[in-house]
Amino acid sequence: MGRRHLVVLGLLLVGACSIELPSGVFACVSELECPDRWSCYAGRCYRDAVLEDAGATEDMGSDPRDAGTTPSDAGPSDASVGEDVGVSLCAENHGGCDALTTCDDSSGAPVCGACPPGYVDELGDGTSCSDFDECSVDNGGCGDPRYYTCTNRIAREPECACAAGHARSGGTCIACAATQYCAGGATPPETCPVFVPTHDPSEPCGGYAQVSAGLYHTCALGDGGGVTCFGSPAAGGPPSNLGTVVQISAGGIHSCALDDQGTVTCWGYNANGQTDVPTGLGRVLQVSAGNFHTCALNEVRAVVCWGLGSSGQTDVPTTLQGVVQVSTGDSVSCALDGAGNVTCWGLVSSGVTNVPSDLEHPREISAGGYHACAVQASRSPRCWGSSTYGEAATPTDLGSLAHISAGRNHSCAVDLSGSARCWGANAENQSQVPSDLGSVASVSAGGYHTCSIDDGGTLRCWGSNSHGQRDVPNP
Repeated sequence: MGRRHLVVLGLLLVGACSIELPSGVFACVSELECPDRWSCYAGRCYRDAVLEDAGATEDMGSDPRDAGTTPSDAGPSDASVGEDVGVSLCAENHGGCDALTTCDDSSGAPVCGACPPGYVDELGDGTSCSDFDECSVDNGGCGDPRYYTCTNRIAREPECACAAGHARSGGTCIACAATQYCAGGATPPETCPVFVPTHDPSEPCGGYAQVSAGLYHTCALGDGGGVTCFGSPAAGGPPSNLGTVVQISAGGIHSCALDDQGTVTCWGYNANGQTDVPTGLGRVLQVSAGNFHTCALNEVRAVVCWGLGSSGQTDVPTTLQGVVQVSTGDSVSCALDGAGNVTCWGLVSSGVTNVPSDLEHPREISAGGYHACAVQASRSPRCWGSSTYGEAATPTDLGSLAHISAGRNHSCAVDLSGSARCWGANAENQSQVPSDLGSVASVSAGGYHTCSIDDGGTLRCWGSNSHGQRDVPNP
């Protein structure tokens, strides 16, 4: 060991604490680990000039280090030592600059560059860059937020895309039609297999949930609670302020709807006051539109009827209570109570009011023109009243039924397998179920036509089309 090194070692042992030095740059154990013109002092490498200025290198002697030896640690942190050996002040901790910025130490001190586009310089000196949400200002420049969405992206420009319910056409996002489902973004429009005029194109395609066939018109309820009616213009169309509808009923030349708040609204032909919903009904659970009258079942399980009552069809029996279903026909009305009893009132000559005494606790009832039908507890059918066209003569091979519907002069039913059958009058092919109909969820027998909805929500009608009552609206 040279004399110079002994001096340094002695300083380490007895006087290091009294010498003021800048922070060492490289850790070391011996001189061999320091660059040329540097010495190992107190476990760190210092330039010889620094040590001399501090009085730590007096009479140290020559440097015995081998040529070509390089330090094991390359990361200067002392701005006073970087220039002599070409060590960058930005090498350690990027000079204190944010990793997203540049660092320039050519001036003798680290200088940080600007934050990149899309970032905010929080301190204004390039030491702290945070992502900026461009979408928070003017929708990121994407355009009207009703038509365009903006997605913020780290270190990139925001992404602009079409909003749900819209699709790109010629570089522009345009609103989709009710016949389509547009998910937005780059997804192309999807044409809905079932047309529901009230469908929101930002929602997936739906189908029809209910159908009610009237005398010369048809009303259907979409999955989203929207109502569409078609057929006789005299029956009118649903009001625009219906709200979310949960049940519909098409009568002779009028229709009624029940919304999710228990409110009934009726429209169409009103010569007999059949659309004048009485006040004080309370919350309604079900509504049924007859030929020229209407009945409703309210939350206290009472039935209220209004409209034409010349045959007594609006004269609800005072003994009626605990009702679970009401159904209206041409000049008759019927109700099913919780005990399984059926009561009918109205035109006596129709035979409907003469309810069979052996009727087996019905699950469902349906009043038609001058007859009525029921699905009994055993799921077998039972019809009574006028049967001029065989409408009350139920086929013996119907099987177990899930649903039944009595029309003006014909009847239809759906069995548990989804198979539809109709019987009675067939002059307009209203009882001729299409051979390719497939499985259905429900069926509705109208005046001279019939409609059904399958499990997928597809609505289909057959029979008379004298007023367009079976022309399901198409896209």
